[in-house]
Amino acid sequence: MGVAFFAANKGNGFTANLTINYKRPIICGTEVKVLARVERIEGRKVFLRAEIRDAKDEAVLYTEATSLFITSQSPLLTGPKKVDIS
Repeated sequence: MGVAFFAANKGNGFTANLTINYKRPIICGTEVKVLARVERIEGRKVFLRAEIRDAKDEAVLYTEATSLFITSQSPLLTGPKKVDIS
């Protein structure tokens, strides 16, 4: 979900809420497909949804999750800065 958050180009932020629903176990070695998307953006709030499905049979749902990310207004979380070390 973090990748989907950063793909929304909203800068840095943090997870305010994460809900995970495990639907069925995944056997070791099972090939899966992970899908994550931004559902909506409301000001500084970014709502996301994700699923883990069987790669060979997408009708098989292993896990679903929702999350709320909040974009940061802190100057300390603006990303990497160039530092002169000469």
